[in-house]
Amino acid sequence: MKKTYLLLAYIFTLATTYAQVSINKPIYRVGVFTSLYLDSAYKQGKYQFNESVPKFILKGLDFAVGARLAIDTIQSTDSSSYINYTIYDIQSKNYSIQKLKDEKAFDSLDLIIGNVSGSEFKQLASIACPKNIPFVSVTYPNDAGISNCASLILLNPTIQVHCEAMYKHLLENDAFANKVFLSKNGVLESKIKANYDKLNKGSGTFPLLLWKNYNVTDSSEKIDEEYLATILDSTKRNVIICGSLDEKFSIKLISAAANLNKYEITLYGMPSWETISEAENKSNQNLKILYTTSFYNTKKQAEKYFEESFIRKTNGKPSDFAFKAYESTLYFSKLLMRFGYSLKDHLGDTEEEIFTPYRINPVYSQVSASVLFLENKNVHIIQYEKGVKTEVTRQ
Repeated sequence: MKKTYLLLAYIFTLATTYAQVSINKPIYRVGVFTSLYLDSAYKQGKYQFNESVPKFILKGLDFAVGARLAIDTIQSTDSSSYINYTIYDIQSKNYSIQKLKDEKAFDSLDLIIGNVSGSEFKQLASIACPKNIPFVSVTYPNDAGISNCASLILLNPTIQVHCEAMYKHLLENDAFANKVFLSKNGVLESKIKANYDKLNKGSGTFPLLLWKNYNVTDSSEKIDEEYLATILDSTKRNVIICGSLDEKFSIKLISAAANLNKYEITLYGMPSWETISEAENKSNQNLKILYTTSFYNTKKQAEKYFEESFIRKTNGKPSDFAFKAYESTLYFSKLLMRFGYSLKDHLGDTEEEIFTPYRINPVYSQVSASVLFLENKNVHIIQYEKGVKTEVTRQ
């Protein structure tokens, strides 16, 4: 419990007094928004989970620590301007987005960095857009229907971008394989299928690639291995394209494909496969597994330095949430210090690159020429084969 308390104290102890700063040095204000669930973690000042940190807290905590380490780096290495940082636990009654809005806390912010999803994402976007505050959504791969918001920056690309990267790889590398598009019923699944069908349409009368469709309609979402075997080909390479982000369904697909071990199978997965341990299974000798991700740790010196710093502070290894928080907070803070309020005009800047380059482009309305939002188009395709993880390509 003591360690957890000290870690939280580290996150929230930020230098905020700049009264003696020279008037010639600008002061910018940055809000980092994440979910720490401190109201649940502490009751009457007592930590509720002994020495452990529950999973529902861990991602947000990792994000906060990553952001805090970036803040330390900025404050120790750059004196060209000053940034006043605040880390907000948006699950706390005192820092709920609605309360902060009512208290006009957003009126003084120059940059918003968020590890948010769902309703919190929409709330922050609806506040940031009219005020023209750059809102960097680091982890949520969805625009949630937000439009006409040139200050919204999606670092985690939407599912459409992931589909584009996988389809391009399929077209270039597995066009002549026996292909199966396998999915289940669902609203999001229908959108994924529509993305692939649109990409496959090309400009002519016939589709660019031919594949068989297997839609699992069983209420238990069980994949019928016997039926799947009838649409595979034992004489050539088989590609199964997963059309669902559902992790439980994806695990069933990996298991079914592994059981059909007389077939050579390449699974084209989804970004949600990044956290599925079954993808790493060395016993899947007949499988090659591909999935996309917006961040890939290449173990370069900068990543090693951050990992060592994180371990020293927490006695644990950083998750991708920590890496993403550190990278985004450091990158956009540097842009803010260099370009001030015009940072959105310099999002292609590579001088401040931390781990991986962002490729942030506007997404335009199909009806008008207006910018719907800005999106990072850079994704990595990761491959697991016999337990060995490699980066296949960056799109």
